Amino acid sequence: MNKKRRIMIETLIFSNQRKYVLTRHGLFWLCWLLFFTYIYAQKFVIIDPVLAYVSSFWEAFIYMPIHIGMGYTLIYIIIPKYLLQSRYLQAVLLIVVSILVAAIVSHFFTLWFVAPLRASMGLPSPISSMFYGLMAGLRGTNTTTGFTGTIKLLKFWYQKKVENETLKREKLAAELNILKGQLHPHFLFNTLNNLYGHIVSGSEHSGDIVLRLSGLLRYMLYECSAEKVSLQKEVQMLETYVELEKLRYGDRLDVSIRMQGVQDTHQIAPLILLPFVENAFKHGTSQMLDQAWISISLDVSDHFLTFKVINPVSTESTNKIESGIGLANVRKRLEMLYPNRHQIKVSDQEETFVAYLKLTLDEVPVVPTHLPKSDSSYELA
Repeated sequence: MNKKRRIMIETLIFSNQRKYVLTRHGLFWLCWLLFFTYIYAQKFVIIDPVLAYVSSFWEAFIYMPIHIGMGYTLIYIIIPKYLLQSRYLQAVLLIVVSILVAAIVSHFFTLWFVAPLRASMGLPSPISSMFYGLMAGLRGTNTTTGFTGTIKLLKFWYQKKVENETLKREKLAAELNILKGQLHPHFLFNTLNNLYGHIVSGSEHSGDIVLRLSGLLRYMLYECSAEKVSLQKEVQMLETYVELEKLRYGDRLDVSIRMQGVQDTHQIAPLILLPFVENAFKHGTSQMLDQAWISISLDVSDHFLTFKVINPVSTESTNKIESGIGLANVRKRLEMLYPNRHQIKVSDQEETFVAYLKLTLDEVPVVPTHLPKSDSSYELA
């Protein structure tokens, strides 16, 4: 079923516009009329099929006001005002009373209208006793109650399901925005600290840092508001961040970066990978007095991304890495965005700290774009 047809059907079933309400109710009662015409005709179809169906059509038409009254009493009064308000005893009592009243009225309709109709067509008259008349009326009203009540409750259940899913999506979006709001200031704070250090020391790299930082800000402002971004953009942003750190450490930093298998069709939630690298620099590499180093590897194979960051760490800073704001946030975001689709592990091994992430990527055709390069033609935002 294509999307357009599905929307049309959902509109017909659930819309409160008058034309759709009248259309679906008209179709329901037309089907109801034909259904009872077929049921009633089975008693006389052997005698004369044509006469049986003509007679049964008029009988179904005669009983229809009773069925309509019973159906609307159930779906507009008993179910919404009693059953769905947890007034179960009153709902049961009203259903029983309504069925009995409808059955009694059906019995008298049989005597007043159906019996003369059959007599005029030469068909056997219905049994006129009160007991059998009530039993026949109960069959019809119980059928009406079952069908209309089931349809009403199914619609109510479906609408509640849609409302709950909408609320969950809105709640998730709100929580993700909060987490992003925590992550961005954390990232900016560390990067601006790096810039401040270069400016104070009179480093010739200050201008280059500003250009690279402005590129990152552009990415965060205009790209990270989307639910998913190109993995190529995310990788390029990581490389730009590492270049900023290399400018900060100079020759004291040894960086190993390996990126393999990244395609322009791969997509990922923005700023998922950055906290691993950021925490490694902040709580690991920055604590090293002598030669600092960091190893970053990313491999994509069969839509599975494997990301690993290894850095040196002192004993007292291990807990800081594991409890950092960035990693805490990324854990929560992964649980929300990639439930049952990711693995995250952190461990310290003989003065080294290893952060490992594996997740299943989305693959959607995208037009690859790139972060601005640090050259003289680039204008600051």
